[in-house]
Amino acid sequence: MLKVFFRWSAFAAYWVVLFALPPALLWGPFGLAGGAAVGLAFLSLLRFSGLKPLLKRLRARPLPAAQAPVLRAMVEEHCRRLSLPTPALYVIETPALNIAVLGFSQRQSALVVTQGLLDKLPRRELSAVVARGLCRVWSKDLVGETWLARTLLFLQRLTQTKPGLTSLERDRLLLHRLVRQLFLYPISLPAAWLLHAKKEASALDQAAIRLTGDRRALTEAYRRMEAVAEHSALRVPFCTRHLFLVSPLTVDPLARVFFTQSGVEDRIRAMESFQASMVTP
Repeated sequence: MLKVFFRWSAFAAYWVVLFALPPALLWGPFGLAGGAAVGLAFLSLLRFSGLKPLLKRLRARPLPAAQAPVLRAMVEEHCRRLSLPTPALYVIETPALNIAVLGFSQRQSALVVTQGLLDKLPRRELSAVVARGLCRVWSKDLVGETWLARTLLFLQRLTQTKPGLTSLERDRLLLHRLVRQLFLYPISLPAAWLLHAKKEASALDQAAIRLTGDRRALTEAYRRMEAVAEHSALRVPFCTRHLFLVSPLTVDPLARVFFTQSGVEDRIRAMESFQASMVTP
């Protein structure tokens, strides 16, 4: 927990300095104080807007317990074993198979599943995937990743092209967008380095296997998710890509700069090696 707090503190200090330095050079101590205040206001805006902007961007709707009683029971049981508060449940209406978790704390977190995950995964595989998502909440790296997603969403909104424009207006906006991307995204790279999860994906896979006690369910779920992705791809904005269990496709090439994640095959091989090392009771 101390490492997580240190990384977030460094992230906050970075943005405060970034906002305070230009006015400090122009207007001295008064500019420094004003810029620092703007930096703190920026961080406060990201935090107090909560998870709603990210959930809205994902087009996720609340999932009542009555519509998914089996999923709710799985989540509550895994949370009991991990000593976690039960997260809010959301669903994305898509046949793709994936799951995302986000939250500014363990008490303010959300589990987002796709409709395809609920419809196509057998119960034991669904339990394994849910356990894997909750292990991410338990690891505490999720706090930093949610801050990163919220920051990138803010920057992405600054570079969006408005619909309903003429060809000339679109050309001008695309030029402005390019200029902003060349400036805004590079300065956010240190934030990505500070807040991106440090815990290896394979370690969380192993934690999920221990939690469920099922050695093969998560491996089989990964293979099914990979197979379905070939004809039912999930496309999300790159600012939320790292929140998903299996990285979905994105139209933004800058995602490769910000996020590197091991492929499904590498994670399956790591899990199979871990399974072989487990002692059979």
